[in-house]
Amino acid sequence: MKTLLSVIFFSFCFGAYSQKYETGKYFINEKKDTIYITPEQMPEFPGGLKNCMRFLSKNTKYLQELYKCTYYNGPQIRSIVQFTINEDGSISDIKLLKHFDCILDKEALRVISIMPKWKPGVHKGKVIKTQYSIPVTFRLL
Repeated sequence: MKTLLSVIFFSFCFGAYSQKYETGKYFINEKKDTIYITPEQMPEFPGGLKNCMRFLSKNTKYLQELYKCTYYNGPQIRSIVQFTINEDGSISDIKLLKHFDCILDKEALRVISIMPKWKPGVHKGKVIKTQYSIPVTFRLL
């Protein structure tokens, strides 16, 4: 049986986990870097949200291993990926916030890691590092 999987990225969910903080809040990571959670201007994927979704859908490998995932019990699995967008727009510190310990988590991390450089966040006129979260849903059609 041939299956078709698609990846759905929820519009306007980018950075959803940071919206509960006041504008300009930040934290210091282990490297003693200041990383903003809600800068005045959030980072942007080249071409906007639609191009980001196209990129992720186009570069995701749809795997039969969905059925081997221990927690697969319905038409979809959602992973939440968090990463840092650096001052130069590159992505670093990629990690899973919500995951299922299966092959799809690895695929979500892989696709995020090959993203092109973003337009970085800006706070008080200065280009800054920004923490970003993306919910990734693998859905069986």
